Amino acid sequence: MPLYLYKAVTDKGQVVTNRVEEINKFILLKKLKNNGLMPINVAQIRMTKRSGKMLKKQKKNVESNDSILKTLRERQANIDNFSKKEKFKKDAKRVLFSNIKITNRDVVIFTQDFYLLKKANFNNIHALSTIIETTENPSFRAIIEDILLGVESGENMYTTMEYYTGVFNPIYINMIKVGELSGSLTRALEQAVKYLDDSEALNKKIKSIIVPNLIQFLGLLALLVVGTLVAIPAIQNVLEQVGSTDQLPAITLWFKGVLDNLVKYWYIPTFIILAIIGRNICIY
Repeated sequence: MPLYLYKAVTDKGQVVTNRVEEINKFILLKKLKNNGLMPINVAQIRMTKRSGKMLKKQKKNVESNDSILKTLRERQANIDNFSKKEKFKKDAKRVLFSNIKITNRDVVIFTQDFYLLKKANFNNIHALSTIIETTENPSFRAIIEDILLGVESGENMYTTMEYYTGVFNPIYINMIKVGELSGSLTRALEQAVKYLDDSEALNKKIKSIIVPNLIQFLGLLALLVVGTLVAIPAIQNVLEQVGSTDQLPAITLWFKGVLDNLVKYWYIPTFIILAIIGRNICIY
């Protein structure tokens, strides 16, 4: 069997290193996790020993049974990893379509916790596993589990985050990507925390400016509509009763005609609005 050299972290935070023979890397990772060890690195030792002697080099055109079995095991391990990863993605997407929404605050808390754990010298696997245990939102927990599975398979975190652009915006993903590729993830997480805090403060400031003005605009629009539908006919009746030849302004009469047509043919704009909403729901 292939010989592997692994480095892992115990529940108490101790780093252990050992050599072990196992059928494939996937089974070894599973056994390590079952024994309470969080893998940091698992590498297969290419040169193996048999009966105290090094294996002889094979001819270029001849493959031994061991090399064929090794290839089959590696392919099976890749298939198993891919199947497990796809299962997590399907579970995550299924939960995302549930009624439990992932908020920007969830991402902020995740980033803050991840930054603090990395600052305490936690590796990515141990940090993500710790965060999963404390994450209450099941939708977001499923995504973090998907990210953890990708990291355990040797992928970068940003690769999995790109599947969830609705949760992690492109700027956030690029910050994590730069941090991972440059080896300064802790610094990138610190910048991401600041970016999220600044974005949230800016959004609150914009809402504090827009919402009151929007309410005021809608109130004026409602008064205009009610006044046009109620006040203008009353004024016209008064003018007719007194026999006056005066006419209301043309723009006022035009606006009244538009509102009269909307009231008369109300089903047309209603149908258009429902069609737009239905189309967006189908696309989503």
